[in-house]
Amino acid sequence: MSEFRIYKFAMEKTYLKRLLIFEILIVVAVPFIFKWIEPKKIAALFAGGLFVLLGFSVLNASFRFQNLRKTFFTLIGGVHLFVISIPMLSARIYFFGTDFEQIQIFGLRAPDFHKASEWVYMGLLLATLFQLIKSVRNQGNKKAT
Repeated sequence: MSEFRIYKFAMEKTYLKRLLIFEILIVVAVPFIFKWIEPKKIAALFAGGLFVLLGFSVLNASFRFQNLRKTFFTLIGGVHLFVISIPMLSARIYFFGTDFEQIQIFGLRAPDFHKASEWVYMGLLLATLFQLIKSVRNQGNKKAT
């Protein structure tokens, strides 16, 4: 096994660890953002920006590391970014003067869409954790050969 491949596995593992930490930090930070920033519509823009940044970070990992392509991690990352985060942030910006409860996204009331987004985010957290565990195991197997 070449030293470069071992290095790539180590970089993948490090990147996935950082993504998982970022995902957890967002879960912790978002309630504080809504607590400290007024009005709530501005807080929503900051929180939405974090979710979009996370989505791009997940897809960046998928493009950087060939092992991550064609995985559930990449699929759920794409759903998180393009089906959930960007549409929700875009709707928040476009309907800035409208109460969140009055907004519709893809035909769903925004609060219902937000509930669905929580499930997708939980899936992303689990997919990242699973992919990290898989990466650690693969790195161990590659060193042994």
